[in-house]
Amino acid sequence: MQLSKEQEQALNLAMNDDIKSLFITGQGGTGKSEIIKELCGRLNPTNYVLLAPTQSAALKIGGKTIHSFFKIRPTININVDKEEDVISFCLDEIDLDGVDNKIVIIDEASMLGESMLKGILTRITPRRLVLFGDPIQLNPIKDNPVDWSKFCDKTITLTKNFRVQDERLDQIITHFRDTGKLLSHVDKVGDITDLKFEPNAIYMAHTNETLSDMQKQLLGYSHGKLGDTMLTFGGCDDSIKRRAAIGNKTVLTNYFNNNDLVVITSVPRMIDDKLWSCDVERLDGETIYVNEYNKVPTIIVGDYGVYKKTLQKRFKAAQNLQKKMQKKYNTDNNSLMKRKMTESEKNDLRLSWINYFNLKNSPYARHQQFRTTYKAQGQSFDKVVIDWYDLPSKDHKYVAISRSMNNLTLIID
Repeated sequence: MQLSKEQEQALNLAMNDDIKSLFITGQGGTGKSEIIKELCGRLNPTNYVLLAPTQSAALKIGGKTIHSFFKIRPTININVDKEEDVISFCLDEIDLDGVDNKIVIIDEASMLGESMLKGILTRITPRRLVLFGDPIQLNPIKDNPVDWSKFCDKTITLTKNFRVQDERLDQIITHFRDTGKLLSHVDKVGDITDLKFEPNAIYMAHTNETLSDMQKQLLGYSHGKLGDTMLTFGGCDDSIKRRAAIGNKTVLTNYFNNNDLVVITSVPRMIDDKLWSCDVERLDGETIYVNEYNKVPTIIVGDYGVYKKTLQKRFKAAQNLQKKMQKKYNTDNNSLMKRKMTESEKNDLRLSWINYFNLKNSPYARHQQFRTTYKAQGQSFDKVVIDWYDLPSKDHKYVAISRSMNNLTLIID
């Protein structure tokens, strides 16, 4: 793709050493990713690092996630009652080797929050900071969004949309971006049962539960199935996705049906694009492999309801054991309690949480045409079907509708 005049202008600013922090913004489809590709092509690979907040965004630009690059490790805060509050990220463990005095390029910057950004910049001194993103798109999770116009030395806004090819659709997307409201001529259906599965469509929602229900309605099964081209969530690189997609019926047939959850517990070896070998284990809701936390890449294939139920059971088991130790030693102070616990108790508590996190962090496979807004951000599709009321806020809704190039349908029930 040949860069437009405004893209070239943005690229020249990104190459300018006098601008220490630059924010290149614009609505979805204005070619920010193309500028990143061209910028990386003109820079010496040893002089920059290319990052993004999520695995999907990082894979799209050929970079790394912020967490993996800076080695930001999850820490377990077990004095909580909600599953989603268990993990916090420990910025003190950032590895600074090879970061100082380099150009740091970050895509999808709207998802980078204040505390994470400050935590990084208090520990490194980049030669320059070049950020790409759209503040109206996905916001940070459990963090305050950054006011990039105030934070950066200079901001440039791209205006020409290269993605949307239908003028009527362009009006719908632009109007929603400006007002948060839909134009009346957007295509709508009352229920997903009014639709038929289309091989060229992408089906979008906010939660994996909703997507599994959508997939079950349209395809008859709610999980990644052998023979399908699958998409994984939970963090997984393309090579592992391909391995999950291919599958091996001779290995998996005896373990797999619509009611079971199958765990591929080791990364299969590939020969001539065919699956050579893999270890398979059935998850029965009680027993699963236990290995060091997040060390072995795995793929979860099977019914999502079984997966979610098992995950909740493992969280509850770990939480109950934690509360039992707190009651026994009469303290809510985590450090004090650990000093009092026996080695056997410490090991049991550790393994209980590892058992939960191993499953939580294993990528789950689903048919590739069913995607969350996080998985779809930064991508373009010919036709998009969206469960509108499953999307919780304007940023998710805008990301969803702005993925479409030609055809958009909203499920509004």
